[in-house]
Amino acid sequence: MPDISITVTDKRPVCTAGITVVCDNSDYIVHWDLDEEWSAYDSKTMRVIYMDSTYADTVFSGDSVALPPVPVPGCVQIGLYAGDIHTSRMALLRALSSVRSASGAPANPTPDVYDQLMELIKGMGGVEPDDIAKAVADYLAAHPIEETDPTVPEWAKAETKPTYSAAEVGAISRSDLQAATDAALAQAKASGEFDGPAGPQGPAGAGMDVTGATVGQIAKIAAVDASGVPTAWEPVDMASGGKAWAKIIDAEITEATMLFEATGLDNVTELYCEWVGLKTASETGKRELDLYINDMLVCASWVDNNASNGLYRLGYSLSKYNGLVWYNVKSAGIVGNENTFNTSMGAYGRVSYMLARDVGAAKKIKISAVNADNRPVTGQIRVWAR
Repeated sequence: MPDISITVTDKRPVCTAGITVVCDNSDYIVHWDLDEEWSAYDSKTMRVIYMDSTYADTVFSGDSVALPPVPVPGCVQIGLYAGDIHTSRMALLRALSSVRSASGAPANPTPDVYDQLMELIKGMGGVEPDDIAKAVADYLAAHPIEETDPTVPEWAKAETKPTYSAAEVGAISRSDLQAATDAALAQAKASGEFDGPAGPQGPAGAGMDVTGATVGQIAKIAAVDASGVPTAWEPVDMASGGKAWAKIIDAEITEATMLFEATGLDNVTELYCEWVGLKTASETGKRELDLYINDMLVCASWVDNNASNGLYRLGYSLSKYNGLVWYNVKSAGIVGNENTFNTSMGAYGRVSYMLARDVGAAKKIKISAVNADNRPVTGQIRVWAR
């Protein structure tokens, strides 16, 4: 098939006389002979307009480009444009029907702009990035993307959007807004209109009116009212290493005594007892004394007790509360005052078979004989607690 030659002079294209094309063929080549005014444009676009008013654009460089298959027989208009924006008038060709024309099939879509650009870039070979950028810029300049929504205002279509100051739009500035807010709040407060009724008086209580304290001391509640609210405070030294031991029972037994007791204890958790030479008035009564804490039996036989004709024995007992149970230990005892400070391990020391629970820390203790026949009439009992 013949090539198609078009000469453009002063934007007027002239096609070789008598040229016709057959629809639906893709092997026609259009050769453009352009005058000097097109020399500035490496990339150009050929537009082909068909009888049904549809058209196809083809981007190319150089002076030759393939003619897209013509889908509709009749007059075909061909023109050229490039840059921003350089156009020609239209040359005319005649398109004859092909075997496919009678079927009325629609024209195949031409490659989109992106595909055409990519093909053009591939055909340019090893080009520089600047050349690619120029080719894309030329095409976009010739095919600008336009906003078609009629509701979009012109300023929104502009590449650079307008900016306005607060004064230009009649708005208050940020600093003026803060000043106005402060002034309004001050005025509202001064008016008294937003003052509510006074709240109820809080409960009375003593402040920390402590005098005579030294660095490192802590405040101790010295007095409370009927509701348990502190009314007085006093400075005290902070305990180091836990509470100190305090002697709570110191009994020299000179007559039959049924009970040895200490009350008002401050949640005691440890007890230490020394017993020396306890004897009953009977040669048969030698039942040992029991320990009660908070009126609950914690340890039977906690303190040694002998018959009147028994040995003079001395020893100790320990009880300690671990938060769950009271744990009890009792020495085997030893004979004779000369062994008061004998620290050898005895062979018959004892611990409780079972341990008492749900007793809690000690608020009071009792050391009691099981009955009158087993009351000690002589000896010593000393108990320390903390």
